[in-house]
Amino acid sequence: MDVTSWLLRRTAPRVLLLTAPGGTGARLAVERFARERGWRLAMSPAEANTVIVAGDDHRFEEHVRQVWDTVPAPRVRVDVATAADAEHELDTVLGMLHDTARQRAEAARAASPVQTAHAEHVAEDGHGDHDEHAAHEDHQPHGGHEPHNEHGTHEGHESHADHGSHGDHGGSGHMGHGGHDHHMSGMELPGGLPMADRAEDRDGLTLDQLHVPLGPALPLWPAGLIVHTRLQGDVIQRASVELLAAHHDSFWSHHPAARRLDSCYRLLALAGWEDAATTAQRLRDDALSGDVPDVRRWASRVRRSRTLRWLLSGVGVTTAGDDALDRLHRWLDSTTEPPSTRWTVDVLPALLEGAELGTARLIVASLDFEVHTAGEVHHG
Repeated sequence: MDVTSWLLRRTAPRVLLLTAPGGTGARLAVERFARERGWRLAMSPAEANTVIVAGDDHRFEEHVRQVWDTVPAPRVRVDVATAADAEHELDTVLGMLHDTARQRAEAARAASPVQTAHAEHVAEDGHGDHDEHAAHEDHQPHGGHEPHNEHGTHEGHESHADHGSHGDHGGSGHMGHGGHDHHMSGMELPGGLPMADRAEDRDGLTLDQLHVPLGPALPLWPAGLIVHTRLQGDVIQRASVELLAAHHDSFWSHHPAARRLDSCYRLLALAGWEDAATTAQRLRDDALSGDVPDVRRWASRVRRSRTLRWLLSGVGVTTAGDDALDRLHRWLDSTTEPPSTRWTVDVLPALLEGAELGTARLIVASLDFEVHTAGEVHHG
């Protein structure tokens, strides 16, 4: 056995979970099976070696491919169309990840995704026209930090928001800002992305303006949501919303308690409190199985967190005066009734404008909306 094979056999899956419109049930099943296997979830392509797509929607594929091109080898992709497929599909991951010949081929493809995409397009269509994918820079938001003494997580949750604002750019993937020299208006980057313009930021400095979509292929992101942003540095100057609606009934309509716990899980995970987020996952799965989980001890712990209060207070303040922390506390108060507050998609751009990217992720998670039919967005 050579060194490569030896290393591959000791490589554990690190899952980047992407949810297509209508893929909520499949996502929940993947999360449960991954947790039972002890697999960690990745927050960016740079730290992933396994991409799992939950749900089956052809509109989502182009966004997934852009993310896939930024995942370094060794890497594996698995598609889980429904919850019933999850266990079988996840059983195939280790075999593919530890397959030396397969991973050497993936390493060659990962080194030149544009050429590979061209070759695949020629093979399929018989001509040389193709869409190139943009190369992306990624940062690893969760690696190498000391645990926080209150939550057993990274020092002062703010590190996640800061790193997330660098590693989670990109509509379906991630686009870094470092090292670009974009001064020529009208030119394009690979993949059709426009070159940056210049404008004054809120401090009066002249910075690059980039047009970057957030979603829909992001972890812990509402399925089917795309936020088109105009950035200066890491600050959102303008935002608009596009929806890839799922054309069937809401998954959560019969599971209000589980829905609240799932909302808590995603917000806590983005805030960097892994232990509390995992507990919310387990409680959510208990609720989905028909049990009535006792959330009091966990909820009390979340409420007492000073770090969480510092991180979420004043984030995403609405015209009603509530912020992300208020919305989290409402989810903690009740796990039996459906969300009482309705938001419209028109609220989101105003909340995001002026926010840094990491904070924008928290705002979106705190609103917890589910796109399930064309023209409707439900928030909790």
